[in-house]
Amino acid sequence: MTSLEAPKERLAAILAADVVGYTKLMHYDEHATIATLDEYRQLWRESIETHGGRIVDMAGDSVLAVFETATGAVTAATDVQREVVVRNEALAEERKMFFRAGINLGDIIEKGDGSVYGDGVNVAARLEATADPGGVNISGSVFESVHNRVNAAFSFVGEKQLKNVSDPVSVYQLGRSEERRAGRRDQRLVFNRPGGDDAKPTILVEPLKIISGDAEIEALAQALRSDIADSLTKQSAINVIVTRPETPPEEAGAHRADFLLEGGIRSSGEKLRFFFTLFDSRNGRQVWSERYSRLMDDIFDLEDEITLNVTSAVRLRIKAREFEQLREADDQTLSVGQLLSKAAGFFVTSHGLNGLARAALARALQIEPDHAMALAMQVFCAYREGEFSALEPSSSDKDDMVKTVMRAVAVDPSSFFAHLIASVVQQDLLGNFDSARVHAETSLVLNSGFSQASAQGGITSFHLGKQERGIKDLQEAIAAVPEDPHRFRHFRELAMMHFVLGDMDESVLVLHRLVHQAPELRRNLPLLAAAQWHAGQNERATATMHSALEQTPGLTRVTVRKIHFMDRDIKDKFISGLVAAGLPVS
Repeated sequence: MTSLEAPKERLAAILAADVVGYTKLMHYDEHATIATLDEYRQLWRESIETHGGRIVDMAGDSVLAVFETATGAVTAATDVQREVVVRNEALAEERKMFFRAGINLGDIIEKGDGSVYGDGVNVAARLEATADPGGVNISGSVFESVHNRVNAAFSFVGEKQLKNVSDPVSVYQLGRSEERRAGRRDQRLVFNRPGGDDAKPTILVEPLKIISGDAEIEALAQALRSDIADSLTKQSAINVIVTRPETPPEEAGAHRADFLLEGGIRSSGEKLRFFFTLFDSRNGRQVWSERYSRLMDDIFDLEDEITLNVTSAVRLRIKAREFEQLREADDQTLSVGQLLSKAAGFFVTSHGLNGLARAALARALQIEPDHAMALAMQVFCAYREGEFSALEPSSSDKDDMVKTVMRAVAVDPSSFFAHLIASVVQQDLLGNFDSARVHAETSLVLNSGFSQASAQGGITSFHLGKQERGIKDLQEAIAAVPEDPHRFRHFRELAMMHFVLGDMDESVLVLHRLVHQAPELRRNLPLLAAAQWHAGQNERATATMHSALEQTPGLTRVTVRKIHFMDRDIKDKFISGLVAAGLPVS
C-alpha cells in the first residue's frame, strides 16, 4: 500500500504490547535496558512476521502489529512471552524486562503509509494496559475466534468498561495449557475445607465498617450485612459464616473460611457510598471489589439493590475460582458437585464451550440420574444451543426440554434454578407467560438474591402488563451482573420490550450491540432486521435479513424462531417487519 492510496477499512487482529516499568529500567541502567529492548524487539519482529502479521509501529518501548487472523496474533504473542521468560533468567533481577500485551479483533482504518486507526486499535491498547506483566489479555471477539484453535488455557476476567471505549468489553487472560498443567500444583486454589474436595466453599461475611454516618447508617449497615449473608446462604454452592460484630477474628471462623467479604459505608447528607471487597483467605489476594454511589431515597429498595449486586458478583467470583481448579480435570474423576461447578464455569465463559458443559452434565446425570440441578442445567445447555440457530426448535426438542425441566422441579421443588429454567422454557419456547411468571416468582421466593430470577420476573411482568416495573427489574438485573451467562438473552428480551413500547431506535441499538458482541448467536439477526425496518432503516434491514438468510439456509416465515408477545397486534407488527425486510413467506 502506498501513501497515495485511499484509506481502507477492514477487519483485523490487532496486537499492542509495551514494556512494564520501562522508566525504572532506564533509570537503573540506560545502556543495558536499550540493549535488552533491542534484543526483545527482534523477538517480536520475527514472531509477528512468522505468524502472518505486519509491524505497524515500534516507537519507544511499544509494539503495534496487525494480523489477518486472530490465531496468528495470539500465537505470536504467547511465543514471545514464553521466550522472554527464558531469556530473563540470564539477567539480574533488577534488569529483567517484561511485556504486557493486548489483542483485539475489530475494524481498523488502514492508511496508505501503513498506519492504522479506529476502535479496534483503541480496544487492543486498553486491553494491553489491563494485562499482568508477562501476560496477554484478549477481547471476547478474539476468544470466540481462537479458543478451539490454539493450545492455550483461558480465564474469563469479566465485562470491563475500558477507558474511552463506549461498550463494555469481555476480557480473557491467556496462558498456555502445558504451562498451566506444569504449574498446577502451585497455582490452583486450595480451599481449607473439611469434608474433602466436594465440600462447598465457605465465606465469612464481616460487619460493614461505618466510615461516616449516624445511627441510621449504622442500622443500614447491620441490615445490609444480614441481607447479604442471608442471600448468600440461599446459594446452593456456598457455605456462609456470620458472627457478632464484637467477635474476635480468631473466634469468627476466619481460619475455616475460603473467602472473606469486607464492606463499609460512607455518608454525606443524602449521598451514600458503599464499598465491598472479596478476598481469597488462602493467600490474602483480592478477588473482587466494587463501589456503589447511591442517594438515601427508599431505604428498602436501596437495601435490595445493593444486596442483589453484591451477592450476584460474589457468587460468580467464587464459582469462577472453583472453575479454575476444575477446568482441565478429567470428568471421570469428579464428583457430581464438581461436575456442576465445571459446567457452570463453561456457561459463564462462553456459548462456544457449551459442548464441554454438556459433557460434564452428562457425566453428572450418569452418576445421579435424578439430580434436580443437573437436570435443569442440562435443559439450560440445550436451550443455549438453540441460540446458535435462527430456526424454530423441533417439537420433539421442545417437548424434551419441557419434560426434563418439569422433572427437575418435581424432584426438588425447592430448587430455585430449576424454577428459573422452567420459567424460561415456558416463556420463550411455549409463550405461556402466566406459568412463566409463577416459576420466576417461586425462584425469587426461594432465593431473593438470584439476579437471573429477578430478570426473568421482570420479563414476565412486562408482558403481563406491568411494563414500567418489568423493564426496571430487567435493567437492574443486567447492571448487577455484567458477566451473567444469561446476559445475551436478557439483552434480547430488553430489545423486545423496547419494540413493544414502540421505541424502535432503542430496540435497534440494543440488538445491534448484541449482534456485534455475539455474532455466533444467529437467532438475533432476524430480530434486528425487523426492528430496523420499523425504525425506518429499510436498506439496513434488507442487508441484515440478507445476512441472516445467508447464514441460515431454509429460513422462512414458517421456520424462523418465534418471538412470543401477549398482544396480537404487536406480534403481527413484528412479523410484518421480518417479511418487509426480505424474509421469504414460505
